[in-house]
Amino acid sequence: MHWKDLKTFAIAVLLVVDAVFVFCIFEHWHAEMYYRNNLIDSAVSVFEASGLHVDSSFLEKKKESLPVYQGMSDLQSLSESLEYPGDFSRMEEDGLRLIGEDGTYFFGYDFSFFYSREERFEMPSELIHTDGWALLAGGETAAVCECVSADFLKSLLPVNRKYKYIPECLAVYGSGEESIAVFSLRFENRKTENKIFCRVSQGKVVSADGMLCTAFPDERKKAENIGLCNLLFEEKAYIDALDASERKPSYTVADVSYSYGVYFDENIFYFIPLCRITYADGESRTYNFISGELYVP
Repeated sequence: MHWKDLKTFAIAVLLVVDAVFVFCIFEHWHAEMYYRNNLIDSAVSVFEASGLHVDSSFLEKKKESLPVYQGMSDLQSLSESLEYPGDFSRMEEDGLRLIGEDGTYFFGYDFSFFYSREERFEMPSELIHTDGWALLAGGETAAVCECVSADFLKSLLPVNRKYKYIPECLAVYGSGEESIAVFSLRFENRKTENKIFCRVSQGKVVSADGMLCTAFPDERKKAENIGLCNLLFEEKAYIDALDASERKPSYTVADVSYSYGVYFDENIFYFIPLCRITYADGESRTYNFISGELYVP
């Protein structure tokens, strides 16, 4: 056989082998997709039997893989960064108290926080649930309250080159000349479940309370997430356990979202990924995305 003919024969053999290889890959992919789709269809059917309606698109998405972050609550460095001439700071058993010309601050080891310009302190988180406070849908008052509160929070947040906390306004409430802004902090481009409430009067924050992150994590760990399908089975079990009088005609999943919750072990804190399942009527439940347990703020 001439060299030219041998070369042509070798190329033909390689093309046949490549074609067989591609065909095998396609067959394998098709079988995996078939069984995967069958499993999704089976799960959706099981959910439907309990009145839990889940669009298969939620289960077809790429599985979320969220890490866990760990750090230490360090109030001493916070004290040094916030303390101004004339201020008085005191380390207490559960946190740091700082008193200055503009008011009194308290930063807890568990990220608890309050601030007041006045001697009498009323928690904004409780005030918004009393009579006279209404949700504001836009307008100048809401915009001013949000801006003033955001600047106030940014001045208290720690600085880090690697990570960043970003205040995100969730809602603004108004009562007369005063308003209260509700904030969450975003971390790694995901919302945290920490809420901070700032009461604004005459263009200044006069009191605030909530959960304010005073330190950054120093370690990032890979974690085995429990998976959305497992959490939906938890929801099914919850629905099945309800009395007939408590059950709704149906439960339609409208949204699945992910965030971070903070857990503490003495002075060590952990950012743990959370998964919130929200129904069409607004009802929702949030789960620890590692353990599968319900998250309790």
